[in-house]
Amino acid sequence: AHASIPAYVTRKALLQDKNLKVIQTMHGWGRNKTPLMEAQDVAIMNSLNQVVVLTKSDKELLVSKSINQSKIKIIQNGIKKEKKQKNLPRKIAEFLSQKWDLKILCIGEIGERKNQKYLVETINMASSLGCRFCLVLIGPEEKLGYYEKNIKKLCDEELVLRTGVVKEASKFISHFDCLILPSKSEGMPITILEAFREETLVMGSDIPGINDVIKNNENGIIFNLNKNKDLLKKLLNLEENKKKKLVKKANKDFLEKYTLGNVAKKYQEIYTS
Repeated sequence: AHASIPAYVTRKALLQDKNLKVIQTMHGWGRNKTPLMEAQDVAIMNSLNQVVVLTKSDKELLVSKSINQSKIKIIQNGIKKEKKQKNLPRKIAEFLSQKWDLKILCIGEIGERKNQKYLVETINMASSLGCRFCLVLIGPEEKLGYYEKNIKKLCDEELVLRTGVVKEASKFISHFDCLILPSKSEGMPITILEAFREETLVMGSDIPGINDVIKNNENGIIFNLNKNKDLLKKLLNLEENKKKKLVKKANKDFLEKYTLGNVAKKYQEIYTS
């Protein structure tokens, strides 16, 4: 089940068959739960055979809510093993064909939570230092008019291209030098796994969900949103040999942990144990 109430109904329906297991996946804790709703969810989860979460941070949250730690298992997201490379749409291809020192991609809903404003400001600072970094933003707006009101006025349109929604955007990741996620909050971004698969460097903010997957200077680079110019400094000091080392480890981690086959195997172990 993917929520507490369906899990509860299933548990009740299967009371007569103790050999059947009821497992709930928990991909987020609703922010608008009343105390009664929260108590109900906790009671249901504690009655199940297993609760599966995506990250260590999710597990810590459930433990803090008094859910039995022995019932919680971490199984992270997985994606198809095969690479998804594809030719770029003409608009993006023409933009990237210019001479750039670094080609940066950011995929996600454009708004406060994904925090693209921070990334645009970093690109501007790099430009003032004589570095030609370009940025492509792919994704819908969080709210209609958000980009126009909050980001466009900051952009040098020669350096930043906003595409809107692009179908199967992950197929274009390999055309960039790095994927950057400056988010203020996250679950477990599939985009990170897609970049690992496509052997493209990933840089992300130091928050739960991102730092559960990216290990700083091992398989990617973590930066601190609250530390002055931290991302800028790391971009300016990015060496090609280091980048290759990080990308190689990230792809190894992907093949060992994040393919659909690996995830399916972990779920099968729960059902058969």
